[in-house]
Amino acid sequence: MTQPSLSGIENRSNPRFSTLRRIDEGLGGQLEISTVFYGDSYLLTIGDDLEGATDG
Repeated sequence: MTQPSLSGIENRSNPRFSTLRRIDEGLGGQLEISTVFYGDSYLLTIGDDLEGATDG
């Protein structure tokens, strides 16, 4: 991935999880997303099925 491509993703208001996951994996990491309700933290699993997911 080129620097201009990465800058374009960074400046988007709503990048896709699949894009963020590819960047993380390319850097040797793993994308993890968590949420907190009433002080309890929960790790959300983002699987490969996300690629074909739609909003409705």
